[in-house]
Amino acid sequence: MHTVTKVLVVFAAILCVLLAALTMAFSVNADRIVAAHRAEVDLRTSTASSFAAQMSQFAEEKSARQQQIDKLNNEVTQKGSTIAALQTERTKLLQDVATATNARDAIVNQIDQLAATNKTQALLIDSYRNEVTKLRENELTYRKREIELVDRVNDLESQTEVQGGNIRALQEQLVECKRLVDAGGGAVQTRTANEAYSPSFPVNGRVTQVMTDPSNQKPMAVVNVGTNNQIRENMKLMIVRGGEFIANFKVTQVDMQWARGEIDYLGRKVSVQQGDTVQSSATR
Repeated sequence: MHTVTKVLVVFAAILCVLLAALTMAFSVNADRIVAAHRAEVDLRTSTASSFAAQMSQFAEEKSARQQQIDKLNNEVTQKGSTIAALQTERTKLLQDVATATNARDAIVNQIDQLAATNKTQALLIDSYRNEVTKLRENELTYRKREIELVDRVNDLESQTEVQGGNIRALQEQLVECKRLVDAGGGAVQTRTANEAYSPSFPVNGRVTQVMTDPSNQKPMAVVNVGTNNQIRENMKLMIVRGGEFIANFKVTQVDMQWARGEIDYLGRKVSVQQGDTVQSSATR
């Protein structure tokens, strides 16, 4: 036999021995390998199921996270809008502050100007007050002098009026004396100081007040005619109402525009009233 062939036969024998050993080992470990394979398949299946569950949970978490991200993005957008609005408001407030500062500065300037103006006006007012005070003092002096002069003029006019009344009374007495002389052939009668006499001129007035003399309880009256109407003391007038005689009126006190006197009813049951007419016999 050839040497090579022998060698090959030897190698074949060795390989057969090895194959037999491997076959025995395979047969011994086949069940274990199958069981391990089955366990591996089961593990793979459970792992796939777990992976699928995890993937589903991950998808849900991803969706939730995406919603949360979208919500946060919306909040970020809103915050950005708010920030923009606040920036705009801040800019406006800064402008308002600048405007207020300028207005304050203008007001301060105006206050300074007004203070200076007030100071000037105070000086002017003080000067005017002194001038007005002096003018008032001069005016008071002039008025006082004027009042004194008016009082003096009134006194002179009163004296003149009294003198005129005396002159008129003397003239009336002179006329009465002439009348008596002409009528009595030279017999002249003079009346006493308290004797009542009727005026020779017409008188027309009104009763303004009726009272009683507290000293003698005699009826008294005040009429609206006086020395300006030539009325004198002791003149006798008549009080009438509606053309009917009421009483006699004797003047006891006379002023420029009024006269007071006694009422004589001549025993008649009548009474003088405010508004009755006062006249002289010459009026009738």
